[in-house]
Amino acid sequence: MHIVEYFQLDFELSVNDPPMNLTLNGSFYGSYMTFALRLTRTCLPLYYGDNCSIYCKPEDSDGGHYTCLSNGTKQCLPGYQNTSTDCTTCVPATGCSEFLTTKLYNIAI
Repeated sequence: MHIVEYFQLDFELSVNDPPMNLTLNGSFYGSYMTFALRLTRTCLPLYYGDNCSIYCKPEDSDGGHYTCLSNGTKQCLPGYQNTSTDCTTCVPATGCSEFLTTKLYNIAI
């Protein structure tokens, strides 16, 4: 026997919205019941924005040199620039070396 056979609730809740309080009242075999819920929405790790649609994973490798701000915007690490290319552009005067961002291949002859 099931107390609730089926229940559906449709609503929109953004990450920045205040918590939503929901109370469900009913009876079951003559006993009064109340279910109180408090709904909030949070993004999974590495996802940002009101609808959690911005993905940003900090990187410090050949794939890029950046961290992520609280809104998901990429911020280049010191010595790198150009967020449109994941901060792969080296700024030699600031300490990084273009040589370090280039893959080396050993070729045996």
